[in-house]
Amino acid sequence: MERRILHSDLDNFYASVECLENPELIGNPVAVCGAPEARCGIVLAKNQQAKEFGVKTGETIWQAKKKCPHLVTVLPRHRLYQEYSERVFEIYRRFTDQVEPFGADEAWMDVTGSGRLFGDGEKIAHQIRAVLKKEIGLTASVGVSFNKTCAKLASDLKKPNAVCVIPRERYRDVVWPMPVGSLLFVGKKTRSELQRYGLYTVGDLAKTDVNFLRAVFGKSGERLFQYANGTEEEPVRRWDARDPVKSIGNSVTLPRDVTEEEEIYRVLYWLCDYVTERMRREGICGKTVSLWVRNADFYSYERQCTLTEYSAVAEPIMEAVMRLFRTSHTAGQKIRSLGVRMTNLRHAESSEQISFFAEDEKRRKYRDLADCTDAINRRFGAGAIKRALLLS
Repeated sequence: MERRILHSDLDNFYASVECLENPELIGNPVAVCGAPEARCGIVLAKNQQAKEFGVKTGETIWQAKKKCPHLVTVLPRHRLYQEYSERVFEIYRRFTDQVEPFGADEAWMDVTGSGRLFGDGEKIAHQIRAVLKKEIGLTASVGVSFNKTCAKLASDLKKPNAVCVIPRERYRDVVWPMPVGSLLFVGKKTRSELQRYGLYTVGDLAKTDVNFLRAVFGKSGERLFQYANGTEEEPVRRWDARDPVKSIGNSVTLPRDVTEEEEIYRVLYWLCDYVTERMRREGICGKTVSLWVRNADFYSYERQCTLTEYSAVAEPIMEAVMRLFRTSHTAGQKIRSLGVRMTNLRHAESSEQISFFAEDEKRRKYRDLADCTDAINRRFGAGAIKRALLLS
C-alpha cells in the first residue's frame, strides 16, 4: 500500500502568533527581531506583508527597515510560541499518532492508516488546515506525497495557506527541474559543492552515479541520491519518540565586549549553572567539558577536557571551564560570545559511586545543594533562588 505522508509548515509562525496576540498588527508588515541592545538585532521571522517588501530572515533590522521603512518590529516571545506549537501538535495527533516534529512550526505526519476515518491524504491536509484556522487562528502550507522528502518539497511549492500534492507518477516532472538546494538537508555549503561538479538541479543529482556521490560525500551522498530519486523510505516517528541526548550546551552573546576576567567568570558560571540544571532535569551526567569563545573580531575557538568523574553540578564543571579559559585566552582580548557544552553523557544513576574520601564528600554536598535549589525553583518558579555571585 502506498504511504500517505503529509508535511505541515505553519505560515510565518512567530509573526503570525504576534498578530494573533495583538490584532493591531494585522495588515502591517511585521518582523520578530532580536534585541539590538543585546547585539542580537536580526530578523528572526516576518509576516507576508514584510516578505512583499523583500525583508529576509537573518538580515539586520536596519537592512530590513531600509527595504520597508514602516516595518513594525517586536521582540521574540519563545515561551508563547512554544505554547502555540503544543496546541498545533495536539491537533495533528487527532489524525494520527505518527507525528514527527521538525522544529516548532513544522511536522511530518503518516496518515496511511487514517484513511477510513478521514479520507485520503489531500482531504486530511485540508481538514487539518481548517481546524488550525478555526481553533487557533493559524494557517499552514501542507504537502502531500509518498515519502517525507517529497512531502516537504510539496509544502514548499505552494505557499502560503495551501495544499500541494506530488503523486509518485508525477514526481520526476515536478521535482527534477527544481534547484538542487530545494532538497532536504542541502545547505549552502553542500549546494556549492554539488554545483562545483555541475549538479544544479534535482534531476542532475538523480542521474549521477551513486558511487561517485558516495566517494565525494560519504554516507550522505547515498542519502542525497535517494532523496533526488524519490526512493527514500524513512519512517515518520511517533510524536513521543525521542533520540538519546548526545550533548547539552548553551551560549550567549554579551551586550558589550568584555575584557575583565571577573565579568567573564560570572557569565561562565551562569552558563554552567544553566547547563547543569538542564542535565539534572534530563537525569544525566557528563564527563567531557567544552568551552567556546568568540572575540570581538568574530574569531572563534573551542577547547575541551575530560573530568575525572561524571558530574551534573556546576562547581567541578566551572573549575574545568576556567582552566580551559585561562590556558587559551590572551589577557586583554575582548570577548563577544561565550558557550559551555557537555558531552560524553550517561544516565545519572549509572554513574553514582559510594566513597568515603573527602573529595567525594564535597561532590555529594554540591549535588545535595543542586537538588535543593532545583526543588525550590520548581515550587516557586525559575530564579526563585540563585547564586549571590550572579546577582550583580
